[in-house]
Amino acid sequence: MQRIAIMGFPHSGTSILKRIIGNADHVFEYPYETNLFTDEMIAEARASSKSAMVIKDINFPWMESYQIPPETTRVVSEFKEFLADNGTCRYVMVIKNPSDIFGSLNKRFGVPEQGRHPPGHSFGEWETWAEVYAFFSANPQANLFTISYEEFFQGGHARLKEMAAFLDVPFADGLLQNERKSLIVENVTDVPDSEPPSRKNGADHGAFRTWQINQPLRDMSGESARFLDDQTRRMIGSSKIAKRLDYAPC
Repeated sequence: MQRIAIMGFPHSGTSILKRIIGNADHVFEYPYETNLFTDEMIAEARASSKSAMVIKDINFPWMESYQIPPETTRVVSEFKEFLADNGTCRYVMVIKNPSDIFGSLNKRFGVPEQGRHPPGHSFGEWETWAEVYAFFSANPQANLFTISYEEFFQGGHARLKEMAAFLDVPFADGLLQNERKSLIVENVTDVPDSEPPSRKNGADHGAFRTWQINQPLRDMSGESARFLDDQTRRMIGSSKIAKRLDYAPC
């Protein structure tokens, strides 16, 4: 059973990417966030006559919470070791413009007091994520593919095609379609017929995310950035790693 794991900072396009890969005929898409491939999940995939499965990690695959340690060197070292120990798995690491990420988080949680987002969702944690992403983009590993959300849509999906080849997934236009229902949270078992009016935490957010992930694939770069607060905009503007990755504040 080929195992594929998607990882990325919250609101970076990981669910979209998991759905794209899960559209391949031979791939079983596990619907809920997890950092483990369990025997039960593999049995379910085999029962569906699938030869590969894709999951969406909570965070880095060896971490069991959303929180990201601030020590970039430590995370890089642990990640190298993890990749070496799990050489038969394939991993995809995603990044996205922080203006869109934190604008999207503001839409969900509201503008946080003093710029403090929930654990695992802070700008400092995004910077650590971005530093690790930048390292592995410059230092490729045999079983890790790095891609930005913005690259999903560039050059006739050229980078997505490269990713598909890396994963041994034949690329076809059908991967970008939304005909197959895809679930994302355990408390929502069907796709809403129309956009839910609320995206608040709890059942409302689950219903919205389920509806959202089943919409046609389109480039939403910049759409959430208009909800970015001034304090986070200033942090992005002064961030060395955001500048290195060419992510100017929107």
